[in-house]
Amino acid sequence: MNNELVNTFTPTDAQGQLDYRFSKDLSIIFNNVRQEVINGLNEFKQKTTDLENQYGSLAYELCMSFIKRMNDIDKTERDKETNVFRWRSKTLRKQLIEGLKERGFKPSNVYKMLGAAEYVSHLEAFGNKNVLEFVRAQPISSQYILSGMNHQGLTQAMNYESDSKEWDSKTDTFISKPLTKKALEDIKSWNPKNPEENRGRKKSLSSSKLNILDDDPSPITEVVLERSKEDMSQLELIDELVQVASLIDTSKIYKDKEVIERLNVVSESLWSIAHLAKTPIPT
Repeated sequence: MNNELVNTFTPTDAQGQLDYRFSKDLSIIFNNVRQEVINGLNEFKQKTTDLENQYGSLAYELCMSFIKRMNDIDKTERDKETNVFRWRSKTLRKQLIEGLKERGFKPSNVYKMLGAAEYVSHLEAFGNKNVLEFVRAQPISSQYILSGMNHQGLTQAMNYESDSKEWDSKTDTFISKPLTKKALEDIKSWNPKNPEENRGRKKSLSSSKLNILDDDPSPITEVVLERSKEDMSQLELIDELVQVASLIDTSKIYKDKEVIERLNVVSESLWSIAHLAKTPIPT
């Protein structure tokens, strides 16, 4: 029996651990299917991953084009009815996400591509030229990791290869370590842009249950587990909120008692968020 496939279909408990109470059920289920089914599902996963790696750079390029247009709309139509509360740019962003999913990209990879593209776009507008060139030279998955680092982490990443040089007696030269995805993850863990991101996080699955993939030089590196809201960073939660808010039509619900009652539960939080959006605190 293929353990990876079984783990995929094994329910998880409240802590995100595999719930082994279902082991017998899954054993019976997979023992009752032909080996061709197992092989076919494994082949399907591999082929979809290969296709995403092959075409990821094209989807990334589309993200950059969408972002350029959204930024133009926000800049030129900021106070106009055509983009009040940035509804048009928000809707375009949401549809970009849905369109890439519909084309066959995994949700986790869509958010990685978009996050990386938004980071590069931000650097193009406000960043240091040397930083921009460094980030652009990295694979998309690495760009996404870099976007979650603070300034110190980014500096460490840029200097990683030169700082990691060690003398190699066989070649009689100094050899530096490559800046792998794992190395970037380690740097980010110590230098997160949002310190709250690493506090109180639940482990989705214990490390012994996961197949850790080697670093992949291709544009996108699989796999990110779907996470609960509690596991998300503040920035990721805001992205979720923005997408949901852009879909709510208040003209259709402003007299709905049930809607109002539910909103009342979080009214103070909503007021705080609205105030932050309209009157941000100077930094």
